[in-house]
Amino acid sequence: MSVYSFVNIPTLVRDLARHDRGGAVATDLLRALALTADDLADLDRVRVATTASARRSDVLVQLRATPGALTVLAAARDVAGDVGLQAWTSAVDVLDAAAIGGVDDLLRFVRYDVLDSAWTGDGDLALVRHPVALDVVADGVLATYAADGAAELARPLGRPWRRWLAHRGIGIPAVDAPVADLVAAVAACSPARLAVAADELGRMRATGWSWPAALHDACWAVHLTGRERLAARAQLHALRALVGVTGRRPRPDLVAAVVAAVHAAVVEDVLDASAVAAMTAPLHVALD
Repeated sequence: MSVYSFVNIPTLVRDLARHDRGGAVATDLLRALALTADDLADLDRVRVATTASARRSDVLVQLRATPGALTVLAAARDVAGDVGLQAWTSAVDVLDAAAIGGVDDLLRFVRYDVLDSAWTGDGDLALVRHPVALDVVADGVLATYAADGAAELARPLGRPWRRWLAHRGIGIPAVDAPVADLVAAVAACSPARLAVAADELGRMRATGWSWPAALHDACWAVHLTGRERLAARAQLHALRALVGVTGRRPRPDLVAAVVAAVHAAVVEDVLDASAVAAMTAPLHVALD
């Protein structure tokens, strides 16, 4: 099972925010989310190099060498018996920067969630209708994701996707109405003001507010109302706006503040008013 899915899109955004190419990957995902049935059929006619499969495997081997958060956590647990608390304190900074998921989770998300219309059937009985389209889009996302870690190997993988996008003139889809104003406000905010949101989120956590519990409720509300793709587009647009202001790797508490506000905006009509107020408070302190 993949770590990433539409239901837990905040996890993907959390990880992309810690990746140097997170904003660019978010752009690719937004374009992939906007693909129509006609687009997939057209992508299925794109010519790909016979060496693509071998090159893809080589890229994945390089990227898998980077330890994720769960690996770091397991390593800290292994040595904690010998060195005690120092094992955990030493791991904190690494855990803060490490991804929960990895490149394989990202590619599964693209192939089976984002491009679910490229398949027919259900579950283990599903059959792919547009195999070339799946490869072209997934390789395009992979090339962007690997632009720092395996650039020379990955760049040719992304060319069919880039060329197809340019030929079709496909840009970035617009922000959905429920969050358009919020995303625009983040994009127009200064780094100094956004830092206030991170500080406020930290203060709220210190006084007992649970960000994970709040996001759990919001994620379920998104799922039960069938707004998974809307929420995914909203979060990816917000991440692009945030990275555009702060540059690479914005502060974790700032990312958490933006993620919470966006999810609250997506399901504001079905969440308890006090929950919405708490989830949006850190960002609103910065934006007001």
